[in-house]
Amino acid sequence: MVIQKLRDGTEGFLGKILIGAVVIIFGFFGFGSFSSFNSSGPKVATVNGTEIPLGKFEYELERSRRAMMARGVPAIDIDDDSLRQTTLSQLIDREVFSQRSAEWNMQFSDTLIDKDILATAAFQKSGKFDPDFFKNSLASAGYSVERFRDELRTDKIFQQFITGVGDSSFLTETEAQRMSALLSQKREVAYLELGLGSLADKVEVQDAELKQYFDENRSEFVTEETVSIEYIELRKEDFLEMVDFDVSEITRFFAENRSDYEKEERRDLSHIFLEFSTKKNRQEIKDLASNIHSRLRAGEDFASLAKQYSEDLGSKAEGGQLGLNERGTFDPAFEEAAFALTNSEFSSPIEVADGIHIVKVNDIEAAVKPSLENIRAQVESDFKELRAEDDFYLASNRFSELLFENSDLQVPAENLGIPIKRTEPLTRSSEHPLFTNPQVVEAAFSPDVLIDGNNSDLIEIGEGRMIGLRVHEHAPAYQKDFSDVSQAILELVMQRKSRALSEKMASDMIDQIEGGSLAQYVADQAGYSWTVLGPVTPSQQGINPYVLSAAFKIPRPTDKSESLGIATLMDGSSAVIRVSSVETDQVGAAGELANEIKNVFGRQRGFDEIRYFQESLRDSSDVDLSS
Repeated sequence: MVIQKLRDGTEGFLGKILIGAVVIIFGFFGFGSFSSFNSSGPKVATVNGTEIPLGKFEYELERSRRAMMARGVPAIDIDDDSLRQTTLSQLIDREVFSQRSAEWNMQFSDTLIDKDILATAAFQKSGKFDPDFFKNSLASAGYSVERFRDELRTDKIFQQFITGVGDSSFLTETEAQRMSALLSQKREVAYLELGLGSLADKVEVQDAELKQYFDENRSEFVTEETVSIEYIELRKEDFLEMVDFDVSEITRFFAENRSDYEKEERRDLSHIFLEFSTKKNRQEIKDLASNIHSRLRAGEDFASLAKQYSEDLGSKAEGGQLGLNERGTFDPAFEEAAFALTNSEFSSPIEVADGIHIVKVNDIEAAVKPSLENIRAQVESDFKELRAEDDFYLASNRFSELLFENSDLQVPAENLGIPIKRTEPLTRSSEHPLFTNPQVVEAAFSPDVLIDGNNSDLIEIGEGRMIGLRVHEHAPAYQKDFSDVSQAILELVMQRKSRALSEKMASDMIDQIEGGSLAQYVADQAGYSWTVLGPVTPSQQGINPYVLSAAFKIPRPTDKSESLGIATLMDGSSAVIRVSSVETDQVGAAGELANEIKNVFGRQRGFDEIRYFQESLRDSSDVDLSS
């Protein structure tokens, strides 16, 4: 294909049109962020001899953390240990699959990658691929273009794998009928709940038991270590308010950065492309192009003809649309014709090395070359922003030096003209705004700051915000006295004993009923009553899910007797479950429900098989974790 030719080093013209914007963006990103992962250095794991670099792990860890925070998860609620374990496991699984997919010769071509990117709604504006939006979207997600393409390729290959395995899984007719019978089953259910509150007066707790619990679980009764910190904060916005300038500075700034305020003419183009190939007669292709051109002149719709005849797979489905483009994006011959047309005009057939094009101008976005007076407010704002940023980072460097050179914050505060602030006592898990930043927590509890009494290093807590801190007061963790926690222990022991009593009473009731006593008599004797649910299905709404689940795990009743079982409820209390009858509607193998069951549970079986297969791949791989 033409795009592939471009990648192979040819001057394929259509390739430039289809992916020109993508190629340009490589220039914005460069390849450093990706290639740095491949450099020698520390590693977190080795998979079949292939190293997973520490840099890659840290990159993915930070990207995962940012993704969680973007979904609204507070930074303080993120379990770093769990996130590290999950990230490492995902990287290992991905490397294992990548290696095996290469062995199996599973591929996803560059042409399809390009087409997928161009068609991705997340990279479009007004329904068209937007290069700048694409660039910014990747940057905000922490991707380089090359890394994104590689990740996308692996994902697409994995999707092929999932589809292949998932679609090959199925339920037999017998399995589908058994499953449909279970799902359509109705059971007559009654239950008796032995709530913890009803057992409080039946539970006795001795003082010795409380002391024993305290002695065996002392770690549960320790206060959290706290620190009260002093800090000073440097903010870029404060420098913005202090920026002063004269007219000559603004004039010079505008002259030096004029191109940032100008926009070149852009044209919204569509094209029809007929490709030359050894399998086609060149004259026939030329004749077809002339015929299409004649039909356009006769008034036929350009988009419809593009969908019918164009051989550019990247734009064919969209009626040949290429979106807005500046000069310098296309092959010179194509560009010369495209930028010579007026709005809504289409060209004659344009012959290039790879084939023939007919191009149409859908819209023209005029060039913008404003004067300073027209945009003075914007230029002044940009100048102040740039000057404030320079001043801020110069002050940040000075701030960092002062923190290191001084034993407290007094001198840095006086030198920078910033007040010293102080917090209340904070634990590691406090919800103070500063402690939502893990670096601040780490610094406040570090030996250098906490024990040695030094100032912290400079810490960035947000865009344009830096702080330095020291510990004002420190309260170590200490063991609480038994007298202070005895009431809390009493409640814990009472709850534990109540749960055990609830379970024992449920078991005793079942023994009595199975021994011949009437269920109602057993309940009356214990001072409880049965809740009769009547016929229920496995998916019945409005019923305690713990009761419902237990009711359908109990065996069918036999010989006109009831089946009995115990459900453990959310609070740990027990409930006696009675199932008196079971009704099953048999569903034919060709019925709609049976077919739906085959599809749904067949897919579920496919997912299970994929998971098991992934686990087997990892188990059969040589994975070495670094210390």
